[in-house]
Amino acid sequence: AAPYAYLFAGAPEKTSEILKGMISRWYRNSPDGMPGNDDGGAMGSWVVWAMMGLRPVVSGTEQVALTGPMFDSVALIMANGKTLYIRALKETPSSTVLDKVTFDGAIVLGNQALWSKLAQGGDLEFHYR
Repeated sequence: AAPYAYLFAGAPEKTSEILKGMISRWYRNSPDGMPGNDDGGAMGSWVVWAMMGLRPVVSGTEQVALTGPMFDSVALIMANGKTLYIRALKETPSSTVLDKVTFDGAIVLGNQALWSKLAQGGDLEFHYR
């Protein structure tokens, strides 16, 4: 949880930088490609959330931290059959500074969203400059 503290300290870019470093250092496509024991899926699910640019803030609540995806795009088919599209939109291939986050065209204020809204499907876009 420590890398996510930067989100609440006003330095979200630091969270993204640390997450990318952790994942590139500790996760590989090999038999020993995950640190330690997966603990019944905890480590594997954490890396999936992190790579999608999302993280449940507090267990049992619907707050989701927005950190920016490590993929150009991700599509999640929800239980209701709707699709949540997560996209990293970059001005140039080397763009790394997060300018804004939008959901269905509306600017998301802060660095969190409610899962109940995301679960209805739509376009969650991270705009980089």
